[in-house]
Amino acid sequence: MPLNVNRVLLSAAVNILFFSAIIFAQSPQPAEPAGEPKPTNQPASKTPAEVIRDRIANARAQLAVRNHTSAIFELENIRKETGDLAIHSVVNVMLMHGYLEQGNYRKAKEFLEAHFTEYRNKNEAASTLYPPIAGQVIKGARSQAERYRALGLQIADRNLPADALKDVEQMRSLLELVVEQAKETSKDETCAPLALPLLEEATSARSLYSRDEYDARRWRDELADAREQLAAQRSTVMTAVAGSPSQPQSVELVPVQTVASNAAAPKAAPPVQQAVASRPASPKPDATEPTKVAEGAKQADAPPVAEASSASANGPIEVGSLVPFATNKPQPVYPAAARQVRAAGVVRVEVVIDEDGQVAAVQNTVGHTMLQAAARDAIMKWKFRPFKRDGQPVRATGFVNFNFSL
Repeated sequence: MPLNVNRVLLSAAVNILFFSAIIFAQSPQPAEPAGEPKPTNQPASKTPAEVIRDRIANARAQLAVRNHTSAIFELENIRKETGDLAIHSVVNVMLMHGYLEQGNYRKAKEFLEAHFTEYRNKNEAASTLYPPIAGQVIKGARSQAERYRALGLQIADRNLPADALKDVEQMRSLLELVVEQAKETSKDETCAPLALPLLEEATSARSLYSRDEYDARRWRDELADAREQLAAQRSTVMTAVAGSPSQPQSVELVPVQTVASNAAAPKAAPPVQQAVASRPASPKPDATEPTKVAEGAKQADAPPVAEASSASANGPIEVGSLVPFATNKPQPVYPAAARQVRAAGVVRVEVVIDEDGQVAAVQNTVGHTMLQAAARDAIMKWKFRPFKRDGQPVRATGFVNFNFSL
């Protein structure tokens, strides 16, 4: 039989591979060092603070996509699980935003009242938590008013759909609640620095939701009064920050009262002579003594009345602050140049009011130079109730403070 070389070689190669596999399987493998654990791809566990941060970020994203129910549920759970004041401050603002966007005014009102009660009771934590919540109410009200305008709807329109009318009325009620709370806390000297700016912003936001012209006028007056209080409070704060001692202020008032009392008798004669000489010339002597008018206005309410009674029949009445007597109070337009350089402050304008309640002349303007022109333009549009002495209309002098703030 002939020998098949190919078959023999193939059989030999197969046998060699088979025995090699058996030998490799039976040989011991080198062991891995015990001190070197195998690397794993498992992520490190997060700290509780990181977990809370991720949950807040997730809730913020849910609010952004208007999934308010899920976001509110998550935020309420976070408030229950942590007592960190900083976390509560952030979560509370987001919660109020969610309530307002959801239209849940009942929950928003309860949330606001609960924190205000603690704030009124001098709770240390509430003094940090309440103002941001009230501020978010104001911000939400402004955003809602802007949304109505963007859609071409008038908030004062009584023909809006029932749902829209209900929504607007509930927002009015919530803003009025903030106004009342700010008025209550502004009476406390310790709370006034926060309450007065809050009162101004809440009143301004409420004026956007006026029902009619009468309601608009009422809230414009409320806004002017709030700004007047804020201006007075800020002027006191600026004096304290400047470091001026309190004693020179009391010393400064003494010469003013002395000059007023000593000049009361001779002061009556010049207006009579000027009135006899020429009636149109009467504003000129008023403009020659702006300092006396301004300083006299800083005194208590009683001295102007006494001076008015002792003045001559043709002399102007020194009123002091003219804001309570104003019937039309247009607000000044913030100059663009002043806004760019962030110029702010209180501008006092001293004016003469004629017998018809119109502004006859501007005596003096005190305040930031870039803001004085806007204050003068605004005061010229103001209207006042005519001032009378013995039933006859007379001229009056006084001042109005305009608070420019950014």
